[in-house]
Amino acid sequence: MRSADAAVGFRLFNGTIVTFIATPWFMTVVSQADDLMQKAFEPRLPLNLPEGNIEFALSEVEALGRIATYSLFSMMFDFANMISVLATAEAALPALMLPANAEEVVHRHEPGVTFSL
Repeated sequence: MRSADAAVGFRLFNGTIVTFIATPWFMTVVSQADDLMQKAFEPRLPLNLPEGNIEFALSEVEALGRIATYSLFSMMFDFANMISVLATAEAALPALMLPANAEEVVHRHEPGVTFSL
């Protein structure tokens, strides 16, 4: 896989931005966490996204500030190239932003394929 990094599908959810960061090494859901970290006493925080309650890791990145992250894939060996990585991220983010049982999610996927987290 050729080396490239991308941020995919920025969405506004409950006043914060949610996106996917995709690299040849990992794909992660990332959200701003300035307000979240001030309230959190643990290094992990459950966020109630439409898809469901997902436990994010809290951290601080010098250039970005406070962030919450959830790893979808680590080590991207199952992807043939960065195009397939980006296509997966672009398909997964809308699914993440819909309730798990939403009719739109059900109709979008082929049998046996799921983007549930």
